[in-house]
Amino acid sequence: MLTAEELEDIIRVHSPWVASNSTDHIGSGAPRHITQGLAERIAHSTSDTPHLVIIGSRRVGKTMLMHHIIRELHQSHGVPLRRMLYMTLDKPPLDGKSVVDIVDAFTEHSVTSSDNPLYLFLDEISSSKDWSKRLKNIYDARHHYHVRIVSSSSSALELSRADEIGRWDSVYVFPRMFHEYVSGRASAASIEPSISLFERIQRIPDGTASSSGDIELLDKYIVTGGLYWQVAQANDALDIDDPFAVANMHAQLGKMVARITKQDIAASAGVRDPIKLSDMVYRLAFKLCSLISYNNLSNDLSLARDTVRAYINHLNEALLTFTLRNSAAGGSREISKQPKIYFWDVAVPSAVRNRAPSVVLQPEHKSLALENIAAAALNRIALQAYAGVSVTHWRYDKDNEVDLIYKEGDHPALAFEIGLDAGHPLAGLETLIEKKPEFKGNAYLVTPNSTTAHRDHIGRLPLTEFLKAAGQHADFKTQLFEQSPIAGGRRE
Repeated sequence: MLTAEELEDIIRVHSPWVASNSTDHIGSGAPRHITQGLAERIAHSTSDTPHLVIIGSRRVGKTMLMHHIIRELHQSHGVPLRRMLYMTLDKPPLDGKSVVDIVDAFTEHSVTSSDNPLYLFLDEISSSKDWSKRLKNIYDARHHYHVRIVSSSSSALELSRADEIGRWDSVYVFPRMFHEYVSGRASAASIEPSISLFERIQRIPDGTASSSGDIELLDKYIVTGGLYWQVAQANDALDIDDPFAVANMHAQLGKMVARITKQDIAASAGVRDPIKLSDMVYRLAFKLCSLISYNNLSNDLSLARDTVRAYINHLNEALLTFTLRNSAAGGSREISKQPKIYFWDVAVPSAVRNRAPSVVLQPEHKSLALENIAAAALNRIALQAYAGVSVTHWRYDKDNEVDLIYKEGDHPALAFEIGLDAGHPLAGLETLIEKKPEFKGNAYLVTPNSTTAHRDHIGRLPLTEFLKAAGQHADFKTQLFEQSPIAGGRRE
């Protein structure tokens, strides 16, 4: 059991706002709409409200988000700072401790009541043994425990295997999207509010183009991505012309990948050879935006084909990568079975391959990075919506493919081909329209220097405005889901 002195030390080190009665030391960085939404939920929670688990990859900013929620609860909802305690469960002295023992110790130390609950922010809860059962125990005895628990985990796989779902809501956080990256530092999107991405795209006025500032920031975003490469420093503070700063970022992201593959996934999924899993990440980084050949990976890694599939699923569940299936019908049977591979954060494959910014921004590499960013933006909407949105690619044969197909409810489907400039080939979009006439007028070439043009056949969109529209729609879907009375599986 923790001693009173140990409890005081933990509070002093990890919750400095208790002693200072101030949150001035908490910097900026977390998207405000996420912080406000979660703080609102937590402030109005009761003993019968499920616990909250924030899930996201390492360096996505979960710890920072928890700190910002604490500040928002205090400033906007009047929760006393002394009643909000943060602690991490994967480091001494709390590593190895039961969640129940931790909650018992801190609630007794703080003297709680139904009118004055304690808000506990437990970072990396999945590192605690039998954490899901212990959360269930606390929830089932909720009229004894006057506590509100907000926790985080870097292992979506660990949570997906938990057998006590229903005692908590899951909230997913992802690397910052482009519209969050440029927020306050570039031109706002020229888009009116709407209930579907189709309407948002249609409402971008003809003649709209990306500003030079937006395009400059897009190049920087390709290099830095949307993660936090230092504990309290966002990627936008990185000088991409400083080789030492870039090397440091690559080293940090490399360590992140190693921890995900060799610790998080290895422990959660029982992977016997995590080195091969790490090697798979390296090989997938070379296949960014490409079809996955399970046979080739199986041969290269000396793994069974089913093991290769399982490893890719683990990487997806760890929120490091994601795959998009092929929605084409009638083409090559082998091609139709092959998904395309993407990374949630565009800087990770470059870091894994240790590519300098000058190389990353070369046309052949930049075009893949732009497609990855666009795919992540659309897939983020699908996850925020929780249901009713699908994102796929379309590949009929080796000469005819379309990067992204987006379908939302009963709204018309959209097709997007991502390119570097107006000279990008349109054969894939032409074939898609020939095979599926419903895409005529709903198909777009999206490039950084395009000027918006809605046409009866194939339109044009500036990439930065497209990314802002997708980002704003993801935020809109988040807000809708937050307002839903249906509990469980919420994603941010």
